[in-house]
Amino acid sequence: MLLTGCVRTQTEYEAVKIPSLPLPENLLADCRIPDIPDEMAYADSVVLNLLMQGALEDCTNQIRAIKKIEANS
Repeated sequence: MLLTGCVRTQTEYEAVKIPSLPLPENLLADCRIPDIPDEMAYADSVVLNLLMQGALEDCTNQIRAIKKIEANS
């Protein structure tokens, strides 16, 4: 009869590298920044604000897409 109650086992864990998925090029592209003219009228500033808002939304969508890909991998 063997007594195993005093036997001590040690578990060792090994880190496993998971290959990362390459991100699509369109998500890695620089965010576009609208040109800001030196002089502009009030109406031009309204148009510039709309362009800047669109650029910000595009960048936000790129970041969300990257986060989604990273969360799924």
